[in-house]
Amino acid sequence: MKLPAILSALLVAASSVSAIALQVGAPSTAPGIVDKTYIINFAPGTDGTSIVKDYFKSINVNYTQRVAINTNLASFVSVSVHGSFDQSAHLPGIPSAISFSNVRELKRPQLQALTSNEPPQPELIHSITGVNDARNNLGLTGKGVKVAVIDTGVYYLHPALGGGFGPGFKVAKGYDFVGDNWHYTDAPQPDDDPLDNCSDESHGTHVAGIVAGDGRNITDPALAPTFAFSGAAPDATIYAYRVFSCTGSASNDIITAAIIKAAADGADIISLSLGGGPAYADEAEDIAASLVSQAGHFVISAAGNDGSAGPFVTSNPSNTRDGLSIASFDNVATPAPYVTVDGVKSAYNLGSLSAGKLAEGQVLDVVVNNLLANVNNVPDDGVKPLVANVKGKAVLIRFGNTALGGSKLRCGNAYAAGATACILYAVDENLGGIYGSPDIPSLLITNSAAKALIANVNAGKPAQVIVSQKLFLNPIPTAGTLSSFSSPGLDNELWFKPDLGGIGGQVYSTISPHAAEAAGLKENYASYSGTSMATPYVSGVSALVLQAQGKIQFSELRARLQNTASLKPVYGTNITHNPSYQGAGLVNAFAAASIKTLVVPSAIALNDTVNLKTVSFTITNKYKFAQNYYLNNNPAATVNAVLPGDDFTQDYMTTTFTGTTPASLRFSGDDGYGSPAWDFKLVRVPAGKSVTVSFKVTPPATDPSLYAVYGGYISIVNDYDDNVITVPYAGVSGDWKNRPVWSRNSC
Repeated sequence: MKLPAILSALLVAASSVSAIALQVGAPSTAPGIVDKTYIINFAPGTDGTSIVKDYFKSINVNYTQRVAINTNLASFVSVSVHGSFDQSAHLPGIPSAISFSNVRELKRPQLQALTSNEPPQPELIHSITGVNDARNNLGLTGKGVKVAVIDTGVYYLHPALGGGFGPGFKVAKGYDFVGDNWHYTDAPQPDDDPLDNCSDESHGTHVAGIVAGDGRNITDPALAPTFAFSGAAPDATIYAYRVFSCTGSASNDIITAAIIKAAADGADIISLSLGGGPAYADEAEDIAASLVSQAGHFVISAAGNDGSAGPFVTSNPSNTRDGLSIASFDNVATPAPYVTVDGVKSAYNLGSLSAGKLAEGQVLDVVVNNLLANVNNVPDDGVKPLVANVKGKAVLIRFGNTALGGSKLRCGNAYAAGATACILYAVDENLGGIYGSPDIPSLLITNSAAKALIANVNAGKPAQVIVSQKLFLNPIPTAGTLSSFSSPGLDNELWFKPDLGGIGGQVYSTISPHAAEAAGLKENYASYSGTSMATPYVSGVSALVLQAQGKIQFSELRARLQNTASLKPVYGTNITHNPSYQGAGLVNAFAAASIKTLVVPSAIALNDTVNLKTVSFTITNKYKFAQNYYLNNNPAATVNAVLPGDDFTQDYMTTTFTGTTPASLRFSGDDGYGSPAWDFKLVRVPAGKSVTVSFKVTPPATDPSLYAVYGGYISIVNDYDDNVITVPYAGVSGDWKNRPVWSRNSC
């Protein structure tokens, strides 16, 4: 029995015995709790609205109803109570209520920045994920599969999203739970139209495009994308559910209602590029996600963008046991405007205060403020009045430590010195956003482009920059590896999270006209980064799998995706990344849709050393003939999660990965062939049959007080095809239950 079923059974049993509703989820003192606002749960089919109305009237309490859901899967009402109120005295006594929880704020999804400049990679986004192969060789486009997008709403008038809303359109169903001017502490203002043309980021429209957008046949130059664009499943149908207003946060009662409604409307896949809060799977949205997944409506959620915080930070609702938590991998290339130096193109970012002040093809004659700033790692170049004679020229300034002076100050000094343009250069190849000066054109270029300009000056040659506002495909050096912002697991109960990953670093997709205007873009397309982008990518791939396989159980969908995902190394090394970071790896659509070998469970959480046991998985052979399967253990990097003397996990600056202290694994020698217990094994499985294999892992020899996260991948290959099935496993060294907390000694 799965967790939600167990929890539901326990709650119903407790309610029937004591007639007391139990509190679940975060306590009222937790961060982000909405004051005196509650979700009250009833058995499916119960008229909770009437019960709550009568009960609060009987105890003379005034309240406002926020949202109510009553389907065959769930029934709940969320309310905001006015005046003084003691929840522990009043909420447990609501007749027929099973449980109640506090409503929490969920922050608006934050986009991540990622740009770079390196030699081109040979493949583009759908090639490194098997989507092109699934289209070309299997004819899969997601046709007939319905994907719900729970987000900021969708600008469905976009031609790449079908240009309309309702039956017959790509965006065929949906609902606006909140309205344009809603604050998460207030009662929502719902309506039937999920259109978003008011949010500056157009997050939900971008997400919908990644799932099922298609700009390949748009002939109007004013509406067509600059680059060929299609989502992972361009023929899938979108259901759009708006849970964020034009600005601001959402709340988990609204998100829970959207999950239940999407399932009731018949969505096959429910995609949530949102989340946050406690990393325990007992909040209302987690339980709802688990319930609907068990009922055949598969929930796929973003792991989160807290990679900078170190391990154990995957978010809700992605931590639900019966849903998928999605990590992000970097794209191959991304559209970007470019400058040309000595015939070489490289990306740049224009200052937000100076948009529109550079002509197409404009040539800038460059003077370098400090020729030694780069080699000497000068952090404050341009912070004080400039030393070079820059009058009538563009000045090149190293953009070092921003705490010593921002782009507005440095470019302001350039303007004061008579420069006609301000060119800041980054300390590496990564470009962030800048303000610049409102008085002169301001831009940020890569370090390599600046080095070329400085070399020309030192050689007595002209130093010139040619600026273009057109776009080119800017290659990303970290292509196909884990995005730095992607939240690692495991979750706080050491369950296996994230499950796998999709492309989320610099993904090109649809946005609304309002968002394009707000960003100063000339087309209704943009490149965004985040697990928010990786999640709809995996949702689109899942639509391809469902098109190929028809109605399947969630366990099979998860197995197909995890068994076939591609393993990736820690960037800059040849060490396979830890499963708590990349999950099963980067999704592979072609293999997931076509494999005829399934292994379940498809990922194995080993818990901590105290609870370490012999575990097993089952290989099912769906071929029409017997297969020999060859099993091998492939250790992954060990994550050094805690510093000696420190109870807090490390952040991304101090977390280290080692390949010298992996876990060891031994398969049981009970296969009937007299095989001893080794880290490799031969298993023969008859046609259409299954065989169970057991193994035990020995954690690496590390200090148990440092809670190292170890893991690896069992590879399974056969004699017949080239598919490599992998089963990830991960655990923690030490006694997790008795670990000390809240004592930072290494500051």
